Amino acid sequence: MKQYIVGALAAVVTTGGLVAVAPSASAGCIDPGEAGHPFAKMCDGPIDDGMWERCLTTFPNGPLHPAETDCNTMSVGDPPKEADPIFSTPPTHIDP
Repeated sequence: MKQYIVGALAAVVTTGGLVAVAPSASAGCIDPGEAGHPFAKMCDGPIDDGMWERCLTTFPNGPLHPAETDCNTMSVGDPPKEADPIFSTPPTHIDP
């Protein structure tokens, strides 16, 4: 009986671990560091009705301080007007 319980627990832990490390259902990310944003990451969410959310995560006070994230909704060739200009590069969806 003990071996069945241990086997079942091992299966649950293994399955849970695989789910925890699986990639999310979001889209791709790029490093916009060469555009004046060191240690930054820009990611696009999934496309919905031709629009998606693009988030830029930066460390304005250095990598040892809290990150700041700015998210905006955009579509192909239509970046947010009042956002950081980096949001328009690339002007298309970032794919994984």
